[in-house]
Amino acid sequence: MHFHFQLATHYFDCVCQIEDVVSPIAWGLRALGHRVTVGVLPDLPSWPSVVVLLEYFNRDEAVDETLNWRLNSGGRKCLGLICTEDIDDKLVMEHPEHPGRRRNLLRILPHCDFVWPMVPCDYGAHVAADRLAFLDYGDRKSTRLNSSHRCISY
Repeated sequence: MHFHFQLATHYFDCVCQIEDVVSPIAWGLRALGHRVTVGVLPDLPSWPSVVVLLEYFNRDEAVDETLNWRLNSGGRKCLGLICTEDIDDKLVMEHPEHPGRRRNLLRILPHCDFVWPMVPCDYGAHVAADRLAFLDYGDRKSTRLNSSHRCISY
């Protein structure tokens, strides 16, 4: 399976900070035999690729483009979302510098095939249980490159 982590919803000067979140997941998926790409693609791939976004929807245009791809382009799509923040944290989700963040998150959640929150919070109020799984970072024997190296995975 191909997983593409689409970083277009983030400002380019913040993309380097995303590596802390994406790298462990990417290496875990690669260790399980999946192909993983990370970046900004102008044309998102359809199935059998899985497009994964990292939540940061402060711009309406980014959500509009994603929803247009998801709903209006031909062929089957698979869209996943990693959420790094508590959806009910008003300091983050209703910050004056990012007024649309929570509103846009709520716009895109119903269109995701899966949602992986990284912090315990109430995404279950907005996402069906069969599409929601807590992203649990930790050591997994299946992702070790050798007995002396430990790789963090989901």
